[in-house]
Amino acid sequence: WIAKRHGLDSTHTDDKYALLHAEMPALLGWSQGALVAQLTAQKSPQLMSKLTLYGSIYDPMLRYPRNPLYQSDNSNAANRNGPIENTLDSAMEDFTVEGTIPPEPALRFGEAAIVADPHKAIWTNLYQFNNVDPSR
Repeated sequence: WIAKRHGLDSTHTDDKYALLHAEMPALLGWSQGALVAQLTAQKSPQLMSKLTLYGSIYDPMLRYPRNPLYQSDNSNAANRNGPIENTLDSAMEDFTVEGTIPPEPALRFGEAAIVADPHKAIWTNLYQFNNVDPSR
């Protein structure tokens, strides 16, 4: 969608593709977002010119469990009832670890996170990160 927004076409296979590819947007992933960015690049490398992974939490020894296909309890009720409004505390809890970033930048990050996404991140389906493959 970013390429289309900027009038670029990622579907060319002729000689113009190299020029178009250089004009494609770069993708940056930070922390857990680095896993999302890497999976996106693995699936659709033609949609980006570059990939930058910053502070990736990739661990080749870590395997995320798959969620049960069927659940008889209501432990996942929050996901079925729609998005949860994000708060500054929630944004800070989801994306920063106390003591790893000075308070002022952490606060600015939390404020920016709420503006960018007013809904709280609900970390489900983490097993999809098992598909991250650094060799791709």
